[in-house]
Amino acid sequence: MLNVPATFISAARWRIFPLYYGVFFAILLLEPIFHWRWSLDWLAWPLYFANYLRFVSPDFMSVGTPLQLASNGMLKTPLAPQLTLYLGHFLVVVY
Repeated sequence: MLNVPATFISAARWRIFPLYYGVFFAILLLEPIFHWRWSLDWLAWPLYFANYLRFVSPDFMSVGTPLQLASNGMLKTPLAPQLTLYLGHFLVVVY
């Protein structure tokens, strides 16, 4: 078993949590501008359950379904269909 000091874990928690939830807060602030395509599946991200979405349903393999988009962390906007925000890697991809 690893012997990790409690101070390291505590310090990491205080650095990562504000950044993680700050990104979600920024996306919510940008909602009136971009009109992201949300579904109930997106509730898994703030609960740290997004990695398991792909095992919830066989619908995951269908391209473009809300479950597949949420499990991959892909936010799309109807204003610019070629614009995709990948939350899993914090990239904006235009194609």
